[in-house]
Order: sequence, then C-alpha cells, then structure tokens
Amino acid sequence: MTENIRKSLGEVDFPFAVAHDPDDGVVMFEGTEILLREASTPSNVKRGRDIFRMKGMKHDLLTNASLEVIESTCSWFFDRLEDCERN
Repeated sequence: MTENIRKSLGEVDFPFAVAHDPDDGVVMFEGTEILLREASTPSNVKRGRDIFRMKGMKHDLLTNASLEVIESTCSWFFDRLEDCERN
C-alpha cells in the first residue's frame, strides 16, 4: 500500500501544508520530505508546499501543540485566501 501511495505523490498538484514532528516515531518524517520533493504543485504558487515542523510534539500534535497547530494552519489558510482574492 505505501508503495502505491509513494508512486502517486507526483499527482499532488494542489497547494498543501503538513504539520509534522521530525522525531515522530509513528509516521516517519522522511515521508513528508518525499511528498515535498515529489509533489507537482507549481513552484510559483504562494505557500504551495509548506511544512510546519512541530519539534518535540511527537505523533500527538493536537494534544501536545494544539495552539501552535491551529495558528500555523490558520496562517496558511489566510495567506492562501488573500492570494486567491488578488487573482
């Protein structure tokens, strides 16, 4: 299954953001790095491929970093909305 997902990463052609702890022991951070590298989201899209490194939060971001996750996510959405309004 993971191999099928990995083969599909190049089909990701839309803006996205990922919140991930580099030390997450459940979901490896390497997968996030691969997604960032292989996605086909155009490089000229403002905040098209963002990563929020939630260091020290392990796998449970909503419990360990809920405010930080909410702030990062809202900031990303608001920046994307402003960009859409200009176009």
